[in-house]
Amino acid sequence: MMPLTSLNFFSPWLATPAALLLGFGFGFWLERGGLGNARKLTGMFYLTDFVVVRVMFSAVVVAAFGLALFQALGILDLKLVYLPPLALGGIIIGGLLMGIGFVTGGY
Repeated sequence: MMPLTSLNFFSPWLATPAALLLGFGFGFWLERGGLGNARKLTGMFYLTDFVVVRVMFSAVVVAAFGLALFQALGILDLKLVYLPPLALGGIIIGGLLMGIGFVTGGY
């Protein structure tokens, strides 16, 4: 979590509305781009449509470059960013259940 309030980017009372606005905006633009379409999501699992994979991969790359840039500019100290411990078993089980649900819903 980036400490936006401790860096005085947002006051504490403005941080939650800003996070909600960013979240709704992100969801809106994903939906407008068709990434909520069941056929696209199912096509990703059947390896026939890679639009979702490309968009998400692009988002990860942009976020990585953004973090590196913020670190280089002194805006963000990566030592302050909390990374939860990796629970690989839960990730695998959750991914399988979610994948089965996506494919079943799209089918």
